[in-house]
Amino acid sequence: MDSSGYSFFNIDTLAPVSEAAIKGQSFRDIMHARASADGRTYGLWATSHSPSGGNIMIYGAEPYWFNKHESFGHVIPGYSGEIIFTGQGIFDLKMQPYKPETWSKDFSYIPAFNSGMFLSYKTLSFPHASDPTFPLRLHLSLDSNASFKVTNLKKTDFDPQDTWAKNDFTNDKRFICSPLYNAIAILPYSGSIRLILFDLDEMLKDVEDNYLFVVSPPARSMLPGGKYTYKIDAKSKSGKIKYQLETGPAGMSVSDSGMVVESSERHEKHQRGGCNTDFK
Repeated sequence: MDSSGYSFFNIDTLAPVSEAAIKGQSFRDIMHARASADGRTYGLWATSHSPSGGNIMIYGAEPYWFNKHESFGHVIPGYSGEIIFTGQGIFDLKMQPYKPETWSKDFSYIPAFNSGMFLSYKTLSFPHASDPTFPLRLHLSLDSNASFKVTNLKKTDFDPQDTWAKNDFTNDKRFICSPLYNAIAILPYSGSIRLILFDLDEMLKDVEDNYLFVVSPPARSMLPGGKYTYKIDAKSKSGKIKYQLETGPAGMSVSDSGMVVESSERHEKHQRGGCNTDFK
């Protein structure tokens, strides 16, 4: 059968970023794509054939493509685009297991929105799953063993035919976690939508290990000629955090309280920029 490829487009001009398409796929394939928060890393998999594949695309001067000819279930880039969360473990951009001694392939992992936190539950094997319920856990970060059970999942929360899904509402989309709003929404295959609220600060009181992570997503837009502001909401076991701006445009600064501010004529010309803020 004929094949078609993937291309990256500039969202301002809708022009292709590169002339050559990236890696072909048969037009019969039912493909699913998920993107990292910055829109640079993409995970793809198929539900039309086996193995479903672990496909990684990265936008850049030279677009990057990597394929692992195995089945992983969903393939979702994390917030930073450097780690891949799947239905069978956590991986790097070469689809090599990331800390397999900690993050087992027997579990499914789903990144939270705009955060390094993520959810996990034991990978199901329909229709022979014996456990009537499955704990859903919230993890602080990849570098911490701290996690919290937020609820029990049921078989009815999942589409039993997810492996061969004909549409893009796959099981990974049924679990939406927003640490910023202390909420998890579950959109079950059968039954009513459930909203689970939690108090992250209260949960962190019981964590014995050291931790340091950011909860708040950075502001990604502003009006031309205006002032860019972003308040970093970070959590630390010690409760004391120091901020430092390592790189950024002229005129940008970060306060002792974690407020990032920039006001520059650069924005009058609709130019883009970025920064790197270190905290400890």
